[in-house]
Amino acid sequence: MLGVYMGIDESVRDYVLRGLEDLRKGSLAMLIAQILSIAVIVVLVVSLFPLLGALPFIITTPQAPPYTDLIRSLTSLRFLLALLIAMGIFGLASLIFTIYAIYIKFIPGSSKLRRWSADFSTPSMLMKIGYIGGLIVIVVGIVIMMVLAITLLPTMPSRGAFSSPMDFLRFLAPLFGGIAIVFIGGLLWLIGNIGLIILFFKLHTIFKEMPLLIAAIIFIILIVSSFIAAIPFIGMFISIAISILPLVAWLLSYIGLGNIVRKIHSQTIEPVAV
Repeated sequence: MLGVYMGIDESVRDYVLRGLEDLRKGSLAMLIAQILSIAVIVVLVVSLFPLLGALPFIITTPQAPPYTDLIRSLTSLRFLLALLIAMGIFGLASLIFTIYAIYIKFIPGSSKLRRWSADFSTPSMLMKIGYIGGLIVIVVGIVIMMVLAITLLPTMPSRGAFSSPMDFLRFLAPLFGGIAIVFIGGLLWLIGNIGLIILFFKLHTIFKEMPLLIAAIIFIILIVSSFIAAIPFIGMFISIAISILPLVAWLLSYIGLGNIVRKIHSQTIEPVAV
């Protein structure tokens, strides 16, 4: 195997730098989105912690006035409204940063790198198919479920939509198609994630940036753990245990991409064996 110098021609140097900066800014946006997502969980846990702490006493002494007042305050409309607003703000901000990162930065950035080297053609294609196609399919599935739900609700018996198991099944059965479409969209989104992982592996191979390799490995762990999370009880503990890993992965990718940009500026790229 010969050593091939993966240098960057001066004519495309600025173009490659723009692509790497897109990926770097996208990683920063995903880092912020992850922090906001954790904030949603923190708000929920902190808000419900008094209730969880008082639960054993509520069960043993349900008539105790202090705990009765606590329950009333926690279940008041004002409290629930404030909780929902806080979670909604953090959740919406996280979604906006995620959309910005993927569709404004990651996909265009990978396309710029593909024009520099054919090594990035596969990850760029997978990201476009996965993220763009996945988003379209998921939106279509959600719209179908909403339309079916609105259409089916008036046909439910006046005594209540779910007053019997058969009523519930009659309402739920037509929605399975929409759920299946959303599931397919989720699989396409997974393809996009795989493309991003391959992209980080390629960048590590070329520029020898260990943070990108570690980030890619963490993303693989997250994909595997997402399937394990479906297992009752065990999956819940696994999900909690790895909840901090995405934050670490995006921080490492941001650092690694920044190092690559500095390497290109200083022209210290080393040969890579292929």
